[in-house]
Amino acid sequence: MPTTPVRRRLPEITPAGFASLLLGMSLTLMLCGSVTFFIGFLLMPWVLGLVMVFYVAGIVTTISMLGRSLLCYATAPPSSPRKEIPETDVRISPLDRRDKSKGIRSAVPMA
Repeated sequence: MPTTPVRRRLPEITPAGFASLLLGMSLTLMLCGSVTFFIGFLLMPWVLGLVMVFYVAGIVTTISMLGRSLLCYATAPPSSPRKEIPETDVRISPLDRRDKSKGIRSAVPMA
């Protein structure tokens, strides 16, 4: 005789049980939110202090760079006129024709 499997039926949740489930979930979320807010409230002065330290460091760095550029410009010796570089006649050596694939360029000044 074949036996039919007995299916257990899960008990249905009552409206009071569903309300208590929602109440527990909301209390848990409120507790986690309160703890998170408290941690953020404690850490906010540290975050603001660190932002202010970096802000002041940026201002000091900018002022020092401006001062350095002004002082270096004021204390620099007067520049002499530029010297002209004499142009020389340059010819390409025979090696340059062979090594074009390697990108080597050799120049030999003419005497």
